[in-house]
Amino acid sequence: MEQVNESRDQSKKAKKRPKDQLAVGNENKKTRLFSPKLFRKQLNQESSHAAVKQFLEAVNDSKTHDYIIEYLDSGGSCLELLQTLELDSSIPPAIVFELLSHILLRINASCPQYESAAYEACRYMLNNYAVVFSKMINLSSTTPERKACLKLLTAMVALSSHLAKDILIHINFHSTNIELLTKHTGEKNSVRDHFIRFLTAYLIDVHYPALSVLLEKKGFITSIVKGLQFDSSDTLCLVISAMKNHILENSYVSKTAKMRTFNTVVVRDIVNLYNWKGPGGMAAQKNNKIINVDQLEKSRVNECVHEFLLVLCTSHKFGVIFRDPFLGLGKKNQNALMYTVLESLDRPWDHSYASELVLKICGACPDLAKTIWANLKPFLVPRMSDKWLSAMKFAKQLIRELQQNCTEFCMKELNVTQLFQIVQCLVSPLPVIKTVLPETNIFESPAIKFNVISLLLEMLKSLNSYLKSLKTSLGAEDHSKLKSYVNNFISKNFLDGVKILNDYQNGEETPEYSQIQFLEVAFDIFEQYKHLSPILLDSLSSDNFEFSAILEKVDNISRAKEIDTSNLKVKMINIFIDFDNSKFLPHTALFSFVVPLLFKKYYSDASIDILTVLNKLLNNSGVFEECSYEINIWINAILNLKKFDENVVLDIIEILKITSENSQAFFDELYSFNSDSGTLKTYSNVLQSILNTDSKTEDKVVVLNHRYLSPVVLGVLKFSSEKEVSKGFKIYANFAFINLLHMQTRTDALVQIIEKCDFLSSSFKEYAVAWRDGQEIISLSKFRGKLDIFEKFSHEFLCGSLDDLSNSEAFDVIPDLLLSLLDASIFYVVNLLNKNLLTPHIVENSRKFVKYLIGRKSINDVFIERLLGHPVLLQNITFLSFAEDESANIGTHFIMNIIRELLDAGYKVESYLMVYRRKLLNAIIKILKKPQKYEQLASNVKELLQLFNLSYDDCFSTLNTISISFEKYQKCNIVLDILVYALEQLTTLCQINPKFEPLNENIVHNLSRYFVILATYQEIDLSNISTVFLSYLETFPHNLKNVDESLFQALLEIQDFSKENIKLAVLLMKKNVNHMNYFERNIDTICEKKGILLPLLAIFLENNTELEVLKQIYDKFESFLNKAIQKPQKAGQHFHQNYKGLVVLIEKCMPEENCQKFWEKIQKFEVTEVFHANLLSAIFLKSSTDEIDAKKINNIIMTFVHLQISVFKRGLKTDEDISKSKSVALIFDDVMNKLKNLAVSKDLKTTSKNETLKLYCKYCLKHGISSHSVFLKSLRSLLDILYSSMESDDGRAILEMLLSHSEFLGTVLGKNSEVKLEVLSLFLELCRSWPEFMERSHVPVLLASYGAMVNSCDKILLRLFKM
Repeated sequence: MEQVNESRDQSKKAKKRPKDQLAVGNENKKTRLFSPKLFRKQLNQESSHAAVKQFLEAVNDSKTHDYIIEYLDSGGSCLELLQTLELDSSIPPAIVFELLSHILLRINASCPQYESAAYEACRYMLNNYAVVFSKMINLSSTTPERKACLKLLTAMVALSSHLAKDILIHINFHSTNIELLTKHTGEKNSVRDHFIRFLTAYLIDVHYPALSVLLEKKGFITSIVKGLQFDSSDTLCLVISAMKNHILENSYVSKTAKMRTFNTVVVRDIVNLYNWKGPGGMAAQKNNKIINVDQLEKSRVNECVHEFLLVLCTSHKFGVIFRDPFLGLGKKNQNALMYTVLESLDRPWDHSYASELVLKICGACPDLAKTIWANLKPFLVPRMSDKWLSAMKFAKQLIRELQQNCTEFCMKELNVTQLFQIVQCLVSPLPVIKTVLPETNIFESPAIKFNVISLLLEMLKSLNSYLKSLKTSLGAEDHSKLKSYVNNFISKNFLDGVKILNDYQNGEETPEYSQIQFLEVAFDIFEQYKHLSPILLDSLSSDNFEFSAILEKVDNISRAKEIDTSNLKVKMINIFIDFDNSKFLPHTALFSFVVPLLFKKYYSDASIDILTVLNKLLNNSGVFEECSYEINIWINAILNLKKFDENVVLDIIEILKITSENSQAFFDELYSFNSDSGTLKTYSNVLQSILNTDSKTEDKVVVLNHRYLSPVVLGVLKFSSEKEVSKGFKIYANFAFINLLHMQTRTDALVQIIEKCDFLSSSFKEYAVAWRDGQEIISLSKFRGKLDIFEKFSHEFLCGSLDDLSNSEAFDVIPDLLLSLLDASIFYVVNLLNKNLLTPHIVENSRKFVKYLIGRKSINDVFIERLLGHPVLLQNITFLSFAEDESANIGTHFIMNIIRELLDAGYKVESYLMVYRRKLLNAIIKILKKPQKYEQLASNVKELLQLFNLSYDDCFSTLNTISISFEKYQKCNIVLDILVYALEQLTTLCQINPKFEPLNENIVHNLSRYFVILATYQEIDLSNISTVFLSYLETFPHNLKNVDESLFQALLEIQDFSKENIKLAVLLMKKNVNHMNYFERNIDTICEKKGILLPLLAIFLENNTELEVLKQIYDKFESFLNKAIQKPQKAGQHFHQNYKGLVVLIEKCMPEENCQKFWEKIQKFEVTEVFHANLLSAIFLKSSTDEIDAKKINNIIMTFVHLQISVFKRGLKTDEDISKSKSVALIFDDVMNKLKNLAVSKDLKTTSKNETLKLYCKYCLKHGISSHSVFLKSLRSLLDILYSSMESDDGRAILEMLLSHSEFLGTVLGKNSEVKLEVLSLFLELCRSWPEFMERSHVPVLLASYGAMVNSCDKILLRLFKM
């Protein structure tokens, strides 16, 4: 009664209705059916039953008046109605419950001011009406009572998550009640519908703690799934979508909980929803009538169910599937639930949704593919029917789904044999192959055979795809072994070439089958055989098999049906060239037949595939021996014609025949051209020393050879002398000869031939002669043909900026166009360099073009060979040029720019770098002989060394040379730079390859002596050599004994010393006792240099603990130490990095009274530094005695609190701030642990009430729960000291901040981590200090967090449960 009266008092103070609502009330005043004031009076009279009934009718019937708002505004409440129910036993609870559900829903929708009173009323109901609720949902209740009860419970769930959780605790939903509530009755708005709304409210309106309690009730949430078969489409989609969005895709719900919720029975019921019957399905089923379902609604249902099952069965993140590392070959089934799903689907390949689901399941769980293949196998027995075709189509889709991306997670863990077994089982299962291939290899019809070989083709493609993808992860030997396994498997179980092709002409053509389609698939199979099992193609080379007959057959079909079969012909030619190349020689009729066909197709498509076949065909002719790089030029020249001219192709065939017949004579003539040339140069002797590599080097050697002419150019010359050439052929020949000229590494022979060719344009002849003889830059002009891009490029490259061409779409016109333009650019650069005419402008244009190629990702090995493999370019560059404007020096910058661009883009050019590295090494040898001569090249040499990188042997020999003659390199910066690079590179290479040996004793000793000599010249910066010496000696510490002892003294005597010098001195002092003695003898001098003293002090104190020496050091350094303690913001970097020695000095030498005096007040500092916190910790340890009073303990704690808050206030936005705050927190935690025993029985209320301390607690919780557990740890240590002096309200405030943190639930319910452990430990510490903090409401969250494992988190949870 007190609660009811209190509620009424609160209701009287509630807000009045807005004026607009009053206006509406006034307008409808005449039609009012209910008066809230009169109703409240009637509640206290005998007519209360009728009044409640009238109120409910008014609420249900009125659409113009909001009687609920009026009732609440007049002071009414839910508790008032409950009081009426308690006072008048004649009122059915169902009426009051239904009225309460309306009121709660209205409050939840638009009346937040009444939520508090409504919440309390609901709590009152759960505490006092639990028995009534339980009775109203059991067998003894009526249907209206169940509906009213469920409506009220649903409204309560929607109002508050806490209420939702309490409902599950107080109300008894046992199996009998659930069965009653989920039963189909056939009526609209049934009890089942109300129960479904009740359960879905948990999914949509509540937070995870309540949902977790719901999921803990086994089978409760999924009890409605079985009957969804006969629910409306809206209801089904609501339930399934809610379970998908709020259970499956809820990151807080664990996979274990999902598997417990969606068990085998539930999942089978959900899969059966693909066959949804609808609300009328149950009656029709009982009466054995045909079930008519709205197809639009069924499509909607199927889509909703399908989306749910895709997440459940195929998502590793949200679903209930697991990765099987053995992909089904192991003994344990990792996906038993998915196995049940697959078994429950009857012939899924006949249904679109089921088919897609099975395919996606196999893609996500490839270990289940074996099951699907076993289920599918009986339906793959060859028979020409729709069902068989459907099964075959599904088999091909399954193979495409089982690609290498679904198995990547485990491939690296398996051996080669296991890999083969898995790949074979996934994409080419032997039982399936034996099923589709008859034992006699005789098929009922070509159409059946066509479908079978189409399936075999998919298998072969997948096998090839797996082999390619595994090539990067397997070693060469393992990959070869795997390829051998695949080869053997295919050769034993697949059809050979002849068996595939025989009988393809016997069947009648249908819309599903044609001979052309058959041949397309057959030759695709042959292409796969070439890579996987070439032995199966051997039968095609027998004398009984005529390729020309098939080609003729295809040609006849093409003409008869007027269809394009050129692609098929290209495939056929590509295959058969490899088996009997003698049939494709220039003098054969087959050659004359296929070449025009290929050229015509290439002219129309400009396809890379056709270019490859043409290249193979012309290469087979034998006239391009050792000159295969020319072939594509002769092919691509056809694309320069403005329209296709078959006569030009016939001329090409004739030229090839002439060349083939006169090849030896033409070779001799080419040799005579070279011999007669006065400008011919052979670089073999010049390059021999450069190209020879050390025998110890294992890298592949690249030899930069010249590119020679093929005899085809002489064939063209002879052909033109015997026959008058056409205009089209002139255009063709001009294109070919221009690109041949650009590609040549030496042009003399070709220019002589060009001068003899009357059919070439005069402008081109002038262009060729000018570049051979002239001393001026001439661009290409009057270019004839369709591809004017060459003329534009030539002009822009030589005279323009090349900016416009970089964005031109004309580069995509033909294959190899970019390579041809690259040849032109290199041709210009090399010839200008050779004539000493190369300018920075040309070099910049070449860099732009190379960068453009890299940006297009057009660079491949051929491009790199053209860029870096030019022998004339190598010969003409120099690494020892003085003048910036010299052509050779400009050429050096050109090659450096190209290499730098390629390296930055990630291309591998090491084999070419070796060639240039030889030349660089020769330059270094010259420098070391006369260093003073090349001193001005120091910066250039450093850049060259960083770019080209010397090998281990080069570095070793260079260092050896320097060590032998070190005395003459006293003031040579260039030698110092070479030494620094060589020693650093050698150290790095030795770290990478343990086979490389360190320097010998003499080299190390002499280099250290050289270092001492350099140190005497104070103007030389020795930072770099100190760094590389330090790195080398740390890598090979055994060489420390070979270092000259005077080096340590020299390092300490450097006036402008650097941190690198000191680091080396520290290492030397660590390893040599004599240096300790020197340090002690010269302590007065060293103390004057704080930057040197502090790093060496820690090393010295590790080996010398004589108090007298320590006192001497302390006296010398005391003033600096005190200044650093009082003003840490002014301390130098040496204090930050080398504070450990100072800590020892404080512990050993600082007077105890000074330490005690330090804590007489709270210390506040401008900055927080880690070194400073360590010094304060040392001062605390020195002053920590049993007599320490509460004031000093307070001062110690608050000093560290201020230090920590100083960093917190900066927001921890940078890694530096985070690292600093963590370090200080660890120091503070250590201080707290040591202070704990001293603080026993001390009154620390002053500390616990300090507002700064409360702010510190807030910061620790804020940043600690986010991700930094160390703050929680230090807070827990602090509370362990202060709890006896803290009041309960202070502890509760900390607990509320902990529980209200936005990441608290996610942390506690998430995986075990350091943060979770510290959160639970802090929670335990608070509850242990104040047991009343442990409330019943905390238990569900803690239960959800408990994992029943033997780990620290679960042990703490068990201790909390016991409380």
